[in-house]
Amino acid sequence: MIFIIEKLINFVIIKQFVFHDYIFNKVFTDLFNINKKIIRLSVKKVEFKMRVFSFLGFIFIFFLTSCFSGESESIVEPPIITPKSGVYQLGEQITVASKNSSDIIYYTVDNRPPTKDTNLYTKPFSLDTKGEFTIKAASYRDGKNSQIASEKYVITEKIVNGLKIYFRKPLDWSVANIYYWNTSPSIPNFGWPGVEMTKVNNFWYTFVLEGVSESFIVFNDGKGKQSLDLFRDCDGWYYKDVWYSSKPKVEANFTVSPSVDSPQIYQTTKDSLTIQIQVELDESLTYKYSWEPTDPKVNGVELNSELIEIVFSFDDSDVKTLQIYATDGEKDIVKKYSYQKKENSNSQKKVEWNRLIIYQIMVEAFQNGDDSINYSDGYGSSSHKGDLRGVINALPYIASLNVNAIWLTPIFDSEGDSKLDATGYFTRNYFAIDPKFGTIDDARELVEKAHNLGLYVFFDGVFGHHKGDVKPSPTGKRPQGGSNPVDYSNPETLEFYKEVATYWINQLDIDGWRLDQAYQVPITAWKEIRESVETLCKRREQEGKVWGTLGYMVGEIWKGENEIQSKCYSSTSQKGLESCFDFPVRYSLVQVLATQEDTNQSWAKGQSASVIKDAMGRHNLYSDHAHPNLMIGNHDLVRFGDLIQRAGLGGKESDSYWKRHETIFSFLGAYTGPITIYYNEEIGSEVENFINYGDRGLNDDHASRNDGKVSNFTQKEESLKNYLSKILEIRKNNRALYDGEREHIYSDKNLYVDYKISINNSIIYILNSSTTNLDYALECERFGCKNLENLITNEIITPQNSHYNLSIPQLSGEFYKLLPLQK
Repeated sequence: MIFIIEKLINFVIIKQFVFHDYIFNKVFTDLFNINKKIIRLSVKKVEFKMRVFSFLGFIFIFFLTSCFSGESESIVEPPIITPKSGVYQLGEQITVASKNSSDIIYYTVDNRPPTKDTNLYTKPFSLDTKGEFTIKAASYRDGKNSQIASEKYVITEKIVNGLKIYFRKPLDWSVANIYYWNTSPSIPNFGWPGVEMTKVNNFWYTFVLEGVSESFIVFNDGKGKQSLDLFRDCDGWYYKDVWYSSKPKVEANFTVSPSVDSPQIYQTTKDSLTIQIQVELDESLTYKYSWEPTDPKVNGVELNSELIEIVFSFDDSDVKTLQIYATDGEKDIVKKYSYQKKENSNSQKKVEWNRLIIYQIMVEAFQNGDDSINYSDGYGSSSHKGDLRGVINALPYIASLNVNAIWLTPIFDSEGDSKLDATGYFTRNYFAIDPKFGTIDDARELVEKAHNLGLYVFFDGVFGHHKGDVKPSPTGKRPQGGSNPVDYSNPETLEFYKEVATYWINQLDIDGWRLDQAYQVPITAWKEIRESVETLCKRREQEGKVWGTLGYMVGEIWKGENEIQSKCYSSTSQKGLESCFDFPVRYSLVQVLATQEDTNQSWAKGQSASVIKDAMGRHNLYSDHAHPNLMIGNHDLVRFGDLIQRAGLGGKESDSYWKRHETIFSFLGAYTGPITIYYNEEIGSEVENFINYGDRGLNDDHASRNDGKVSNFTQKEESLKNYLSKILEIRKNNRALYDGEREHIYSDKNLYVDYKISINNSIIYILNSSTTNLDYALECERFGCKNLENLITNEIITPQNSHYNLSIPQLSGEFYKLLPLQK
């Protein structure tokens, strides 16, 4: 029996304890010694007891070895499944991991036991279907498998509050828009440029994509400036091309305009200068400014507004240096900008340009003076019987409006009778008058009679395209290349148009040109054409001629400020033209007081008066030699009266219709630089039964070409005409209005306030765009607390408690002239 027990023990040791030598050697050694002692006592006496004991010992040992051998066979540990069992939303990510990197994991999602025939785990996976799921997984290594790990999930619909985006608007952006696409889940977008973001404070703007968890995004200003294509799947702050998960620290940033980098000196021919300082405000930043030698850090004036304008006058040619100090509490910045007045012999002529009040005439539509000649067909709603004789007959009426110049749409011979020919904008003979408009003698008479009434005369020059088969110039030149546009890389094209520009000044003593689609002509060509006109006008002036010496040229570039600057003005050293129409400010005015033509844009109408401030402020993008020309309408734009009705603000039967005309005319009167009035705007002209594009078969780009009217006015038409005449008289008598420096004082949703100053002349202009009378208290200290005269009502206002207490009527523009204090 003992022999059998020993054999069994040896077998168990060999078979079962190979991995547990230390434990089982100790156990078996003790048991075997016990057996040996029992045998020594008395084999015979205790034989039975020994057998029983040994058998029990064997059973005990076998039990222990079974337990330990079970542990050795289960050394492959089960994997860990995360997250733990619970309720989760669609898209929940499931991760299965083993402690041993060499383990291979198999899993199921439908409560089946995992085997090598089920899913092999390689990377996290998501549960994208609603319902209940039991995930089971096991690890495998060297042919052995672990116990099964298991987690149970309930997957529900994903709850999304929205994606909240913050964007810090750059200094040179007027608005911040967000354009989004490919959102998850999908939501409608609004088309380019997207939706205007909401201002939070300073330069931070925000927008919430409701119910969206991720989206592609582009930030933009709606005018050509934009961010890269971006992607975001959580809330964030976007600042200087970087996403942040929380609000980032803002760096000091400011611009000064006009300016040049120190040590260069910005030179101007003006007696005074308006400087705009734009700062990127933040609670962590401080800005101050001062003039040398005052220390800006210690005694500077703190800048608490995003934009401030400083107007100063030059006492002499000494250099004045502006200092800007900025700090974030850790780092200080000081920059200097120097300014100097430079004398210019042409300065008086430029003042005369700013004094211009031009009356635009669409010749084929304006007035019929000769029934024997006309087109009788054309674009727009007129009878198309206009001619030069009609303009001649209307000259006294035009002069009575207090304008001082007229602009005629093209009157050169198109050699045809089509609608396009009637416009004059696709001519064939630049050196002949269109016989359907009149003769060369008619043109000469028109210019002479206009001059006798004190009116300058400007022709319309189309120097970028033509009808084709152009007649040669008197010297035999022709434009080269195609007809639209022409080819200025060929020198003969430039020489041809230089000849056109100077020919009519010599022939008829005209005073300058309006230039159609000026963007078609290279800036270098404009420079040469302009210089040829300037040279001729200077020579004529030296010869004692009174007319044909002004040489004013204004370009049409129907674009934003940046393109106007690059394609019209260019740099001072390579300047092209010196005047272009101010389309950006025109659009801001109609957006505030009526609507722009395209009403699909969110900013088309109902805008705050402060958008005028923004548009005027962007004049700092133009070169110093720029003389923007402001108009409200022209032959390509919808009449202001029709825009009022398109905005749903009433027709001629409403007082609002006439008051809105008066308000926009007041702004023209207060504008520094030349201005242009489209024929019959002075009587609130509209195109009957035309409000929206397509009405009466008319399009927006030609509907305003209706029959002109110079008599038989209604009472309201006469009243509006008289109002405009008075505003233009006020403008003529106050140089601060047409040639003064502008300092913006205040603007909000309804009010716009400018301070205009020139030599011995200062005017405060206030526009109220609302339909409510508004009281406005203006601190008088900056104006020397002088008395004010309302130039429309002749009322005298004296300061009270250091303020001017002003009442601004609804839909009006008021002019307050500074007077000496009464003694």
